[in-house]
Amino acid sequence: MNRRGIGMLKTLKSTCRTFPCRFATKVSKIGSGTGIGRIPSGVRGKDGLSRVNMPSIVTHLPRLKEPLPNVPEAEYAAPMAESAATRVTTLENGLRIASEPRCGQFCTVGLVISSGPRYEAAYPGGVSHFLEKLAFNSTANFPNRDAIRKELEENGGICDCQTSRDTLIYAASIDSRAIDSATRLLADVTLRPTISEQEVNLAARAVNFELETLRMRPDQEPILMDMIHAAAYGDNTLGLPKLCPPETLESIDRAVLMKYLKHHHSPSRMVFAGVGVDHDELVEHVRKYFVEEKPIWESEPESSVGPKQVDTSIAHYTGGIVKEQCEIPFYAAAALPELAHVVLGFEGCAHQDPDYVPLCVLNIMMGGGSSFSRGSGGHGKGMNSRLYTKVLNRYDWVHSATAHNHAYTDSGLFCIHGSAPPQHLNDMVEVIVRELLGMAAEPGREDLMRSKIQLQSMLLMNLESRAVVFEDVGRQVLASGHRKRPENFIEEIEKVSAADIQRVATRLLSSPPSLAARGDITGLPEMGQVTSALAGAGRTGLGRRLSPFSSDQHFCKSTKSNESEGLCLTDKNVVFVAGLGGIGMDTSRELVKRDLKNLVILDRIENPEAICELKELNPKVKVSFYPYDVTVPLKETTKLLKTVFAKIKTVDVLINGAGILDDHQIERTVAVNYTGLVNTTTAIMEFWDKRECGPGGIICNIGSVTGFNAIYQVPVYSGTKAGVVNFTSSLAKLAPITGVTAYTVNPGITKTTLVNKFNSWLDVEPEVAKKLLGPPNQTSQQCAANFVKAIELNQNGAIWKLDLGTLEPIKWTKHWDSGI
Repeated sequence: MNRRGIGMLKTLKSTCRTFPCRFATKVSKIGSGTGIGRIPSGVRGKDGLSRVNMPSIVTHLPRLKEPLPNVPEAEYAAPMAESAATRVTTLENGLRIASEPRCGQFCTVGLVISSGPRYEAAYPGGVSHFLEKLAFNSTANFPNRDAIRKELEENGGICDCQTSRDTLIYAASIDSRAIDSATRLLADVTLRPTISEQEVNLAARAVNFELETLRMRPDQEPILMDMIHAAAYGDNTLGLPKLCPPETLESIDRAVLMKYLKHHHSPSRMVFAGVGVDHDELVEHVRKYFVEEKPIWESEPESSVGPKQVDTSIAHYTGGIVKEQCEIPFYAAAALPELAHVVLGFEGCAHQDPDYVPLCVLNIMMGGGSSFSRGSGGHGKGMNSRLYTKVLNRYDWVHSATAHNHAYTDSGLFCIHGSAPPQHLNDMVEVIVRELLGMAAEPGREDLMRSKIQLQSMLLMNLESRAVVFEDVGRQVLASGHRKRPENFIEEIEKVSAADIQRVATRLLSSPPSLAARGDITGLPEMGQVTSALAGAGRTGLGRRLSPFSSDQHFCKSTKSNESEGLCLTDKNVVFVAGLGGIGMDTSRELVKRDLKNLVILDRIENPEAICELKELNPKVKVSFYPYDVTVPLKETTKLLKTVFAKIKTVDVLINGAGILDDHQIERTVAVNYTGLVNTTTAIMEFWDKRECGPGGIICNIGSVTGFNAIYQVPVYSGTKAGVVNFTSSLAKLAPITGVTAYTVNPGITKTTLVNKFNSWLDVEPEVAKKLLGPPNQTSQQCAANFVKAIELNQNGAIWKLDLGTLEPIKWTKHWDSGI
């Protein structure tokens, strides 16, 4: 020890000797004692009390448990009302500014924008994913990412960008004294990004690497959440993927991104939020950089390709199934087995819905928010949840079971995600179904109280974070124009009753189910089985529920009747073979009026005027054309459909409408009217067949009334149409196996170019066309209107007669039964 250290010790020693002590410990001399635990007699006073380690008062000050005399009572600071208020200001360009004061030297500021995957229907999927990777890159005032980092580091700041399905957030936490710098930086990042081609290429590589990483991870939740949303909402609005599809990586370039930013990064779709800042000062800075300085796209010419406005479609929950048979890596060293994943969900509610808070309580009760899984590495907060006590604690083969509650502005999705080894997948689905049905039972008093307290504590603990408060302020103001205080939610949670939980659970279960599965899913039950189980199938007279699943049967026959539920054509993708002539063109006009998402026309001869007419009739519908001759080999048809599916991702309805009426051309009549229809149907089965994990689909085949009552003068034409009716009826009966439903629409005599002039077989009746148009007939517009009605009725196996402006089902007479 050096001399200086020795000197300091001596000083400290002398200080200790002279420092006035409040208490001194006086120990009496211990006499001779006997026995362990007995107090020696030599240390007792005359009063019989022990004197061992008893403090003796050596100061005039009172004991610590007594108050000091002549000291005024403490007055504690109380929070002022204005310190908890969220102030909102709307600028002249529509941009809203929301802020809330907070103690501390640092603040969090940023933008919450009404943007995200749900608005990408008219763009290549994955634009938001790209924007997330491109955030905080070069801008008009910052040449590169390093310049932005330097600006932040000089003020002790950090930045982040996150995207969800309906919002895009740019945020920065920084010293409050540098609020001007932070506002300038955020304005540049959101309104003036340069987005060089090099940055786009780097972003594409980053996105591709992330996609590859996600597929190699045992945790499949990000992929599964995309799949369950696609199953619930189809390929529109909330069903569009958050993760960029690999096939669109090369389709996203600077032009696409700048066009998207121009329409979605508008002031009216933004909220600039701040926590820990002075509101008036923030308004001044935001006005300077967001109003006085213009966005970069105003100085650049806009691309003529692509949408001209924002997609304002309302999310429409449909239910459905999306599944992927694949290999999911497993890591034996981490004690993780090979797992198959399944997610089963129902329509939830929007975050402004009165049932939103009760649904959040139900979510916690089931095992959401802070749930438990065997792979989480420790005891979970959700160990009292139903999914833990009734699933994880009961079945050792279940690896994880978690509830999720997703809420958006116009809809919501509640689901349960479970994982188990592939051999237990059937059992896993059965367990999830049972727990979902159990939600409607009256919850226990302790169960309900525990869930409400847990939700309240999660809410308050999360709001201790400045970044969480920032996001809460931004999201609430973006959705409703104001922010509800935490106290409001605490009170609403406290009011939730057992009856509320049962009502919300019943509401969930009344919607069609959605199912997503990934991994080795050969043991996955059919959707029909799941639907039947949820509807109460298998209940005996004694009230005991029999299992509607069979662990040794992967494909079963459907018990549904031939009558399917009606089809809403809004946001659907329709492929129409021969949709530009006669009845086809008028039907296309009717279809675009139904707000389709895509109408893809496959026809032999291109008609640009007709395509332009359809586009102008409803600009919201994407109308595209591909040249197609139905007489080409099956391989060529499959190749064309691959191109179509790569472009629009999914097809909901296929309309086979090609046909000719000329019995002089026998081989071509058979090739167009029958063989081409069969080949097109066969080709699309590669994409739809549920035995190959396809989603299923709907086939509408155009036949003719001559298919069940021939015009004997044109026996070749009549024979091909009879073949169409029988072929389609067979498809309908195969629907439980393939997942593809089918029906025919059979027009009567309609005034089109098809019947104006044609030839009879062997010229047996030279004036057959003239005679055919003699009796009453219908216009192609009347036929088209009923045509679309038949599609919307969507009855599997139906044989529709479209004659004289009416729509009538034909009952097919059964004269023989194969017995198969």
